[in-house]
Amino acid sequence: MSNIWFVGDSITYGYGCRPGYDYEYYNLTYKEGDKTWTKIIADYFKMEENDLSQVAGSNPYTLKTLITNLKNFKSGDVVVIGTSPSHGVLVPSTKYNKITSTNGLELKHLLPFPPERKKAIEDWREHHILPYEKLWDVHYIEAFKDISAELINRGVITIVWEYKLWKETEFETIITHTKGKIKDKTHFSWKGHKDFAEVIIPKIEKIKPCLI
Repeated sequence: MSNIWFVGDSITYGYGCRPGYDYEYYNLTYKEGDKTWTKIIADYFKMEENDLSQVAGSNPYTLKTLITNLKNFKSGDVVVIGTSPSHGVLVPSTKYNKITSTNGLELKHLLPFPPERKKAIEDWREHHILPYEKLWDVHYIEAFKDISAELINRGVITIVWEYKLWKETEFETIITHTKGKIKDKTHFSWKGHKDFAEVIIPKIEKIKPCLI
């Protein structure tokens, strides 16, 4: 069985639709047969799902993940790469001896940084990223396309989709499905996952690389 690999942020991870701590939506709504969009696609193509995504992921984190796993992508595999809004950055974890990722929104809530470190990250984002977000988007898209070209040369089907696809399209979110009970305006509901999978599947079925 060939592998299908997914790399990206919490949209790819399926935040809210996995079991575990603080996954209120999953606990409230899951029923047999519900799947994240990555699982739907893997099952559709009868491939082994490998989800390398990261909650609060960022483009530099996704880029590093791709580089780390280049040795694992084999001819006949599929790699699906999702970009992220460019305000995400890499930061040193205060809990583990590793570099991790922050997309900004959770900075004030989850990352146990002292105030001066939080301010430094916020200042960097405010002055060096947000005013130039379109430039950063192009910067990372070009990097992902360059890696895709190498994978294509190895016989790996590679799809790159931009975050604008979900941000500018009306895929059902958790807040909509729960009628406001769970206030997550970003992440897909079960229906949102199904509908998003139906957008990505035809791109893979063409058996050629594309940018959507």
